[in-house]
Amino acid sequence: MKKSKHFMEFLLLIATFCWGMTYLWCDDIAQVNMPISGYNAIRYGLTILIAFPFLGKSLKSVDRISLIECVAMGTLYYAISYLQVVAIKYTTPSCMAFLFAAYVVIVPFATRIFFKTKINKKIYISVVFALAGIYLLNMTPGETLTINLGNGLSVLGAFMLCAQILFLSHMVSHMSVGVANMVPWITVLVESSIHALLTGGFNIDVPMLLAMAKPVLLMVIFGTLVSSVVQAYAQKYVEPSKAAIIYSMESVFACAMSIGLGYEPMTKMVLIGGALVLVAILNVEIDWEKKR
Repeated sequence: MKKSKHFMEFLLLIATFCWGMTYLWCDDIAQVNMPISGYNAIRYGLTILIAFPFLGKSLKSVDRISLIECVAMGTLYYAISYLQVVAIKYTTPSCMAFLFAAYVVIVPFATRIFFKTKINKKIYISVVFALAGIYLLNMTPGETLTINLGNGLSVLGAFMLCAQILFLSHMVSHMSVGVANMVPWITVLVESSIHALLTGGFNIDVPMLLAMAKPVLLMVIFGTLVSSVVQAYAQKYVEPSKAAIIYSMESVFACAMSIGLGYEPMTKMVLIGGALVLVAILNVEIDWEKKR
């Protein structure tokens, strides 16, 4: 059982690595200036088309409760994606990234309240290390957090991400991975398509379509399909608090890939921040009471 749990945690790391890569693809997509509603409709539409031969049969097992929960999860996905677009207009990318990642602090307390689960003390220690690491990875020297609309929306985003993690743990406890992914994807597709039709989000010309083809396809395969399926499968066996700390590696992977591909230079803050996040994860993995 221990070995299987470690394997599930490794799978969560794979999902987190995929999310870290999406920052690079999002930057490429943003430069095309495509409407977010049209982009989300295309992204989730392609995801459903690719996944349907493998996960489509699971839709036969959808009952009323599962349908309600999955639609709510899909709406949460949709709301988070739009909240990020709105928040960035009123704050800096670094502040938004840090405050959104603050869900790592919220999840252990929310787990204690809603799941009545006793949280190991070392989880709280790891949360401190992870948050400090995320701060150093995302905030530029001299930059401070201020009270403004963008930062307030980013904090709201952190609570929504916390809700997503906890809600997913609840969903996969009584439904298949296929249902837990397909129905939310369909929900986002429908809501995004309606919004795009009402606001002109499908006004896409051929040059724009060609420019965004590669990053969107990568986002569909790795940033949506692989990461979501792996997360839903593995999080069934990993407590939400530990999963949240593992997800804090997203910033580490994003910085590592950005530096490796020459988007930004290596700095002391990046090294220290990455090391703190790694310490946070190692702390929850090591059983300090055992002498080896």
